Amino acid sequence: MGRTGPRRVRGVPGDGQGLGRGPRAGSYGVRPSTERRDMGEEFDKARSALRKARRAVKAALAAMRGVEFPAEETELLAMEAEALQNMSALAASALRGGSGVDFDAELLKIEERRQWGPEGRPWDYIEEPWGLRLASARINLQRRLEQKRRENG
Repeated sequence: MGRTGPRRVRGVPGDGQGLGRGPRAGSYGVRPSTERRDMGEEFDKARSALRKARRAVKAALAAMRGVEFPAEETELLAMEAEALQNMSALAASALRGGSGVDFDAELLKIEERRQWGPEGRPWDYIEEPWGLRLASARINLQRRLEQKRRENG
């Protein structure tokens, strides 16, 4: 009676049995090029950022579970969730090689909608000049430092 089942053949090139052909078992065979290593690092950064974002969304869901927020807060959270959804769609488009999409412009639109809502900025909104922002930030910092000095006195 003969043997049943698959036959095991030793010494086939590339099987890792040490015939000098093909990579050994457990090795990658060819050392990756510098370009491939750089791409691997970028992949790792992107994957890490996406995983971190996914964990943050899971934490937000856990924090919202079973909580009833006032109407205004619910609206704000809904705007945040919509922005998150739009950014996820933009990320997916970038991965698929979004044809001719200006990602910076799209991100700006998403952030403006998140901040101002579907109606956009009010017609009477006046953007604070950058120099004024810096000056007021300096003044606020100086005030806080003076207050800490008084407290530590």
